[in-house]
Amino acid sequence: VMIGSRIDIDILPAKQIGMMKTIRFKAGMHKDQEARYPYELADYEFDDMNCLADIIDTILQKSF
Repeated sequence: VMIGSRIDIDILPAKQIGMMKTIRFKAGMHKDQEARYPYELADYEFDDMNCLADIIDTILQKSF
C-alpha cells in the first residue's frame, strides 16, 4: 500500500509500478491537486485521518 498526499510524486509512481494499492490523503498544500488522467487516480482517497484504518481494512478484506 502506498499512502501519500501528492498525485505526481506519490500516487502516480506507485501505480506505474503496478504492485500496490494507492491511498491519497487529501491534506496540506496539495489537498486540491486533481488527477488529469484516469491512471493518476488513487484507489482510495480520504481527508480525515480517522478513515485510514477503515480503508486499510477494506483492502485487506479484498486481498483474502
